[in-house]
Amino acid sequence: IEHSSTINKLITHPTCKVVTLSSTNEAETYLDQFHVDLIIVGASLIEIKFLEYLNYRAKAKNDFNPYLLLIVDNNSEYDFYKAKLNDYVVDYLYHPVKEEELKNKVELLLKIISSQSKKLEKLQEKNKELIQTENKLRNILENYPDGMIIIVDKQYRLIFAEGTAIKMLGFEKDKIIGRTINEVFSEELTNLLITYLSGVWKDHQVEFEFELHQYSFHSVASPLKNVNGTVNQIFITIQNITDFKNAQNKIKESEEIFRVFMDFLPAGVFIKDEESRYLFNNKYNKEHFGVENWEGKTTFDFFNEDLAKQFIEEDQRILKGETIKSSVRMINLYGEELYLDTHYFPISKPDGKKLIGGISLDVTKEKLAQQALENERVILNSIVDRLPVMLTRYDPNTKVLGLNREAERLLGWTTKEAREINLMEEVYPDSKYRREVAEYMLKASNEWREFKCRTKSGGIIESEWSNLKLQDGTQIGIGIDVRERKQRETTLNNYKVLLERIINSLDQALLLIDPSNRSIIWVNNAFEKIFGYSQNEIMGKTTEFLHIDRKHYKKFAELGNPQLEKTGVFSIEYRMKRKDGKIICTENYVSLIKDEKGNWKNAISVISDITERKNIEIQLRESEEAYRTLINSTADAIYVLKNKKLLLVNKAWLKMFGYTEKEVFSKDFSVAKIIAPSKKEFFRERYANPISTLNKISTYEMQGITKQGKIIDLQVNVSNIIWRGERVYQGIYHDITEQKQRERKIIEERNRAERYFETASVIMLILNNDGNIVSINSAGLNITGYSKKYLIGKNFVDCFIPGNEKKSVIKLLAKLRKKVIESTGFIQLPIRGKNKKEKIVGWYFNVLKDEKGNVTEILLSGDDITEEIRIKNELEKSNLELARLTNYLQEISEEERAALARAIHDDLGQSLTALKIDLNIAKNSIKSNLNTSEQRINSALGLATETIKTVQQITSDLRPGLIDDLGLIPAIEWYTNLFMERTKIKVNLHTSISEEIISNTLKITIYRIIQEALTNVVRHAKANLVKIKMKEKNRNLELIIQDNGKGISQKAITNPSSFGILGMKERVKLANGSFVIDKVIPKGTKIEISIPLK
Repeated sequence: IEHSSTINKLITHPTCKVVTLSSTNEAETYLDQFHVDLIIVGASLIEIKFLEYLNYRAKAKNDFNPYLLLIVDNNSEYDFYKAKLNDYVVDYLYHPVKEEELKNKVELLLKIISSQSKKLEKLQEKNKELIQTENKLRNILENYPDGMIIIVDKQYRLIFAEGTAIKMLGFEKDKIIGRTINEVFSEELTNLLITYLSGVWKDHQVEFEFELHQYSFHSVASPLKNVNGTVNQIFITIQNITDFKNAQNKIKESEEIFRVFMDFLPAGVFIKDEESRYLFNNKYNKEHFGVENWEGKTTFDFFNEDLAKQFIEEDQRILKGETIKSSVRMINLYGEELYLDTHYFPISKPDGKKLIGGISLDVTKEKLAQQALENERVILNSIVDRLPVMLTRYDPNTKVLGLNREAERLLGWTTKEAREINLMEEVYPDSKYRREVAEYMLKASNEWREFKCRTKSGGIIESEWSNLKLQDGTQIGIGIDVRERKQRETTLNNYKVLLERIINSLDQALLLIDPSNRSIIWVNNAFEKIFGYSQNEIMGKTTEFLHIDRKHYKKFAELGNPQLEKTGVFSIEYRMKRKDGKIICTENYVSLIKDEKGNWKNAISVISDITERKNIEIQLRESEEAYRTLINSTADAIYVLKNKKLLLVNKAWLKMFGYTEKEVFSKDFSVAKIIAPSKKEFFRERYANPISTLNKISTYEMQGITKQGKIIDLQVNVSNIIWRGERVYQGIYHDITEQKQRERKIIEERNRAERYFETASVIMLILNNDGNIVSINSAGLNITGYSKKYLIGKNFVDCFIPGNEKKSVIKLLAKLRKKVIESTGFIQLPIRGKNKKEKIVGWYFNVLKDEKGNVTEILLSGDDITEEIRIKNELEKSNLELARLTNYLQEISEEERAALARAIHDDLGQSLTALKIDLNIAKNSIKSNLNTSEQRINSALGLATETIKTVQQITSDLRPGLIDDLGLIPAIEWYTNLFMERTKIKVNLHTSISEEIISNTLKITIYRIIQEALTNVVRHAKANLVKIKMKEKNRNLELIIQDNGKGISQKAITNPSSFGILGMKERVKLANGSFVIDKVIPKGTKIEISIPLK
């Protein structure tokens, strides 16, 4: 009652109500009428009668399960009530109750009640779903189609029966439930059922069939087990299979009819399974092959290997769903030749498997007759197909019946295609022309006539046709392709015209000469152009007038005749004379023409005017000489090259590579000899393309090698030129060896600087005059977290410097650019990297100048001193924490001393005083009243016992003696048990370490850490479970303490006033160990400690 107002304040939720009752009678009356979640009972109101009432309610109603919060004076009182109320969740508070303590406890219980209510609502929902599912299942079972489901117990009583078959058999469900099977079924059926069901009691599923009231049934009986796994009931499904049984009987009758029909069928019928084993062969096959027993055997048992393999392959095709016809030739058991036509087809079984069916017909007589006819047809077709003329066979309506191979080839249609279309319309698309052709065809005249036929591809064939009429009324058309003949005639005429045009368009003079007297028979138009004579002027004359004089005329014959007699061909450059008397240089080519008998008939002379070419050759020789003089006067090596062979080199080239002209122009010399080994592949690729592809001067650098083996650096300029009428390479080598050596030295120096810049352990950046990053080394990238690609071109201040420092850095960079200062000393500046975290860097700034002294760039170098500053701050913080801890320890020490003094004064002092009084009284009364003395002595002994316990408690608080007496692990077990008794917080302790390897000092450390951790759990965690694990790992003692409470915040971990955590840290630090404390997700706090054992 005294706390009811406080409780009312705590429970402000509209769905919660607080009722204050002053007696157990009122409580019982109220509890009988209303639902209650929490009962708070003062110790003064707790009566045995009320406890009995609560126990009665718990047993009488399952939904009566409120939480009990008892206000008690001590632990023993709580233990007493708790033992009386085993069916309830009971918690307690000590009297007198503090308001904050009551508030926390009630809030916790309300949260638990709320959670339990939600779980109860979910269970109720699940229960509703379960009932709905049960109703659905019952509805399904009641309408179990054409069957029924029953359940029997150990006494074979029917405890469940549903299904449409119950009414079908004339049973009433209500009358058979509870009765045994022998009361429901006949004696014969009962004995049958008991026989089958005996196996189900042994935990087997049994299937069986039975008949009842002219119906056939199939049953499956399955065991039902209780929670202990014992079979106590049997679940039986019964399905009406009467129709199925009737169908089976009909099938058997059909099979018998089928077998009789098969035996009288004048053809072989067989069925095989998926393994090609014979399942059935009719009487015809058995008698035909002389084999009675086929079943279970394969084709390999009756036929040769090749034939058997063929049958197996055909069987596989049938199993894939094909229907095929097969013709085979074989020798039967009597040595007779047989021809069989077999039709294969698949047979599908109800279970999805397939069988192979086949019907074989003996076609031996037909086959032999067909072969004789086929032989005659093949011979005739072979003759027809080899005729080089088109043959078509057509009916009186000009419908095409067949084509030979030549007709198919020329027209493009096969015989099959020609029969399916109107070939006349395709070959002769013009209707008028087609009628003309048809009239000619129907006359069957021996006269040959030309027609133009269109082919399947759309081409036109010029052909000549004749027709022949056969006795059966059909006609044969005979056609000849005349395109080639006509084409040869046209081509010959075209060649004549073309040849005349070519001859008259030539620049060379052509003369047809009689070799017997050298007289001119014919000349072309170019003759007049070269010599100035017309054809009429020179016809029939000898060629003497074309020569300078008779002497030259005779000499020409002397030179030519021997060569003509030997080879029939003669060529020469010779000076001749024009009509106007001008002497010209000519190139003469004379060839003799033979007649059909091989005699020389005529001579052809081809004369070219080469006067202009000869003049150009003279000029070229003069120009080449001037070119040689020019290139030999230059200091650079010059060469002319074709196909990797040198055609020309100057003196500078010979001097550069150390070769003589004789060596260079020898057959064995290749330009590859002057190419350095490292550049040979480059040289091959460069000169692999045709010369004509080099359209302009190409300049590149390469390395050459002298005759003495010295490597030289060359600058090469290459172009293509015309040299002696051919396109070649002209190149110039300029020796740049000294220049390259200077460049390599500069590159080495630059690379050395870049390597230092890149590998330096400090940050190094180069900024341009705009403050943008030009370069940054690896250390800079590692510290800032950015990539080089991202940073290049970015502004240094915008990218790295925090806002409050930007102005000062911009001013500093301006001073460096203006050369107000050229460098700085150590400057401490923060930078912000990619992860936005600031780092402190110690910077040095220096300007970089060009040759004129202008500032071109600014070099920054810096070292990350963030860790140094952090360590410095940590040291300062640690010193401050140590000072606070020392102060706290002094205060704790004083408090412990004061508590010790109070304990000795209040407990020991009072107990010893009372002991003294009791002993004095006992002394004075021992003589007068022995009973009174005995009571006093017993009282004194009790005080002495309590005093000893008090001394032990004080001693234990000062130093746990159990560690010295029993060891660390028993001491921890004792303390955790005491902790659980005091706080009702469960502790799970697990140790897997030998105490022998733990020093005495470390034992005290571990014990005190566990004490402090459990104290923190009680004060702050609001947990109901703590797990402690202690083990040895890698020569370290590992201790893990974890609770399931609300979890510790980061602020509490780092709070300098968290002396409990500081104390644990210092103890671990003194033992050279590591200490980690953190919040556990989803809830709780975890402490992990690792301390070296030695």
